Amino acid sequence: MSGGILQLALYGKQDVFISGNPQITFFKIIYRRHTNFSIEQTEQEFSSDADFGKIATATIARNGDLIHKMYLMLTLPALNQSQDGASWQGYVNSIGHAIIKRVDLVIGGQPIERHYGEWLEMWSELSLTDTQKINFNSMIGKYESDTSLETNALTERTYYIPLQFWFCRNQGLALPLIALTQHEIEVKFEFRPLTEMVKSNVSITSPLDSDSRTVSFVDAKLLIDYVFLDNDERRFFAQQPHEYLIEQIQYQGHKEIEGNTGNQKIRFSFNNPVKELVWGITTDSNLSTHTVTGNNHLKFSSTSGSDTFSTLRIQFNGTDRFAPRKSNYFRTVQPYEHHSANPRKHVYCYSFAIKPEEHQPSGSVNMSRLNNSDFFFTFTQSDVVDSKFKLFAISYNVARIVSGMFGLAY
Repeated sequence: MSGGILQLALYGKQDVFISGNPQITFFKIIYRRHTNFSIEQTEQEFSSDADFGKIATATIARNGDLIHKMYLMLTLPALNQSQDGASWQGYVNSIGHAIIKRVDLVIGGQPIERHYGEWLEMWSELSLTDTQKINFNSMIGKYESDTSLETNALTERTYYIPLQFWFCRNQGLALPLIALTQHEIEVKFEFRPLTEMVKSNVSITSPLDSDSRTVSFVDAKLLIDYVFLDNDERRFFAQQPHEYLIEQIQYQGHKEIEGNTGNQKIRFSFNNPVKELVWGITTDSNLSTHTVTGNNHLKFSSTSGSDTFSTLRIQFNGTDRFAPRKSNYFRTVQPYEHHSANPRKHVYCYSFAIKPEEHQPSGSVNMSRLNNSDFFFTFTQSDVVDSKFKLFAISYNVARIVSGMFGLAY
């Protein structure tokens, strides 16, 4: 008797829980037949001038039945490398995220969701594996070391910045244009000014391109994945009402952290079921407009490059949600348990969900039912300086499409 046959003969009552009354086999593949569809990526022009420091709007054309992934495609010129006695001049790290002060999704004239460059940076730190980050970092102009900024503006370059609205992240939530006959969809960007987007070894107040002209966008467009459906499914999406469980990002503006303080309480207030809190702290000096010492909007560390606080506890209605934890717990253990990657930057999170990156709900806290929610920070006084605390909440809502119009349940 061979060893393999002997193993089969050793089947006993203990095996019943594992392989008794089997429901699957590993030796016959099973697949599902899907509906007929196609996807085409199309460029979408802005209806207003897109440039540094401006607000630009793109009205989404009805070129397909649904829309899914969406990118900002941005081409920036080379910079003058010797301006004002400089030995180099380059764009800030993660320029693709940093340049977005905010981006709004507007449907039927109503703002539905707003994202920020800081949020896009934080989420990519948590949700992308190291392998994914290789291509992603190239797409948005992100580097492991700031020394790469010395050579990132020698030539003209195009960046591709993925947007992260709910319909961009999951094809099952693709936005059905064909059902929104009464409402237009707009994506509105506010771009940061040029003076905040450049780094150099000398102070430069009016950066110039390689031809010694004022720096402007060479080109800016949206890239949109349009989905085309077969007749039967197209008819279903056009004629039936739709209801989607969606995710929204909530942000209430930055909170001030005063330097030379040992403890600080910060109150926050969000609505609806929240599955995760994500935050970062940026020093005021990093946020200053200066090509040498400032223009670091996406740097979330202290002046020494370490964690920006010592410990944190969160209270709900005066009751501790957990005992005080050290700062690196929120930067290592929480991402290890709940995310695809541990952030390389000082990005912190606390998840109420088991798998917050997945659309399938796996836990949340209903913050609409809370009267008070507070962060209690302790700081190392020698390291804390005037800073901005930026807290984002990932929450659930319900989107409804009825009679050609879009609305939110809450």
